[in-house]
Amino acid sequence: ARWSGGQLGEAPTGLLLVYPTCLVAVLEGDNHQLMALLRDIRAEDVFTHRLQDTRVVSFVLDAQFAQFSRWRTAYVRGREVRAARILSESDWGKAVQEVETFARLAGAQLSRPGGEAAAEAMLRDPARAFGTLPQPTDVLSLVASEVSPTVEAFLAGFDTDYHRYCALVGLVEREEAAARGAGLQGTEHPLRRDPQLRRLARFYGPHLAQERERREAEAARADSPLARFYPKPPLQA
Repeated sequence: ARWSGGQLGEAPTGLLLVYPTCLVAVLEGDNHQLMALLRDIRAEDVFTHRLQDTRVVSFVLDAQFAQFSRWRTAYVRGREVRAARILSESDWGKAVQEVETFARLAGAQLSRPGGEAAAEAMLRDPARAFGTLPQPTDVLSLVASEVSPTVEAFLAGFDTDYHRYCALVGLVEREEAAARGAGLQGTEHPLRRDPQLRRLARFYGPHLAQERERREAEAARADSPLARFYPKPPLQA
């Protein structure tokens, strides 16, 4: 779930449900904040986050409220389940619905009166506290299903503001460079003071910088005399 009622800079809320071989993350927060967070767990950064595969199976853009009051983590004890099954479209829908139902119930129970002590007691034994948990076999099957979009595919389809931010930054930099070339020193582009662009920069600025660094590194490797001794990486779709 993604909600638009938070203040800039607030931490995401939700629940991380950790099984021995997989996990379920329910993330809530500002749309741009969560899109930026998803960019941190793309497949290309696997050596940082150590997640073999990540899928987005349910989302709500601009939801009006958060189901969780803060970010929490619960560990589920049990045997290691590594086998996934092939899901039909109806089975996929049922598995997603079970995850959504669990998220709503867990959020409601963790928000009940009783304070942190009651919530922490629930998290110590989530299977007992919440009754029905998403089954690890279903979680692994959702990840393996072609119906479940990868993080990259989800961002490409829904994070249009990131591409808009990159285009605006490129426009600003080109026009500022043209102004400097014309001898107009110290002229700041008006868009740099635009509140919306500044807000996007808060979330997307580091990712644009990383993307530029990656492109520069790839270009440097391509120009290296040693490049011919190393196979080129496969093209990404």
